[in-house]
Amino acid sequence: ETDTYSVNVQSDIYGVLIKAEAPKNATVTVTADKDAYAYGKTAKNYEEGTPIEYDETLGGYVVMLDQTLEGYDSEFVQTATIKVENGNKSKEYKVTITRACDAETYAKFKEMSYEYAGNGDDVSGFTLNYNVYYPEGYETSGKKYPVILALHGDGQSTGAEGYTQPLSMVLKRYQMATTWVKDVDEDVIVIAPQEDKSQSTYWGYGNELGACGLAAYDLLEKEFLSKDYVDKDRVYITGLSLGGMGTYAMLENHPDTFAGALIDAGAVSDDYNYEGLRAMSGRLYICHAEGDPSVPYSSYETITSKLKELGIEYKTTTWTAEEVFYPHPHFSWTPMYASEDIRNWLLSQRLPQTEEEITAEEMLETTEEAVSFEYTDGFGYTSDLVYTSTGENTATITGQYTEDEVESGPAM
Repeated sequence: ETDTYSVNVQSDIYGVLIKAEAPKNATVTVTADKDAYAYGKTAKNYEEGTPIEYDETLGGYVVMLDQTLEGYDSEFVQTATIKVENGNKSKEYKVTITRACDAETYAKFKEMSYEYAGNGDDVSGFTLNYNVYYPEGYETSGKKYPVILALHGDGQSTGAEGYTQPLSMVLKRYQMATTWVKDVDEDVIVIAPQEDKSQSTYWGYGNELGACGLAAYDLLEKEFLSKDYVDKDRVYITGLSLGGMGTYAMLENHPDTFAGALIDAGAVSDDYNYEGLRAMSGRLYICHAEGDPSVPYSSYETITSKLKELGIEYKTTTWTAEEVFYPHPHFSWTPMYASEDIRNWLLSQRLPQTEEEITAEEMLETTEEAVSFEYTDGFGYTSDLVYTSTGENTATITGQYTEDEVESGPAM
């Protein structure tokens, strides 16, 4: 019979649920050997050795892991003791929980500042602080790299009473930025700005971008999209909670910039212009958890219902309140960013290619690569044609009308 167990969890796990089964008349007591400081203004801290309350809803005991800034700078190990007493008999079991440390990944990011000049109207200039990761040798490799703009939630903000997080915490409490550095198979440029509450309450909400959202897009446009090493067809945005709201606003204002969007626990205003998302059809991935106490699940239902009504395609994953349970179901970004399938989906998206008109002279100068185009004849029939150069000033053009057109009109 095993008396000791061990479990390893990723760096953004806040607690581990232990379900201990015992004989009907037995008493179970669960304690942990380290203090753990909770996340959030109203959450309770855990004091070493204190019995952990049984959670009736979850059917077990949640062992807290430390959530201080310092707690993320090293591997955190919490050992839970499960004591089972039945009459004059007792037995103890040990569960050692080891939370990973991503300090090596944090160190790969640079802390930077961007001087935003303002919008010339109602937003004055200010400094936007941000984290950025560049792949090694990005300036001299000759490669073009995809870019991810990651917008954090309310809890990682700075600039006001109750909002005093350091810039480094944007990387530490969850993996919206770091996962693209340590968990994917290609090199990606990652930008993770920090919202300053002294400038705006939101990155953006509904149809409007706030001051920090305006500054974040200005940063993206002027410091990244202007660079030769950036793949303009693979610029992505992701956001959670407050950042999810900002992502919807960013897409409504700049739908032609982003190849794909990954959103968790987001919301929009009642007057949100969903038509602004039409350009993103098929390139949206939306996640949420039932029982979310901060951004209600009904927000997800409203958004996805409206997208369906308009024929705007999206992918989605949702979780139950039992699957995302601690600190509570709002934290559904944890399984979202942990999903390899979801990460790979985002990086597979590309901006749709626009059709360009090609003159006959340009076609004759084309290399031997085939060029597809549409041709409408004098009868008003349209066919898809393929042009292939066969030599100087000569070419072959092949194509076919649709079956209906052949039956009702002249064939080629």
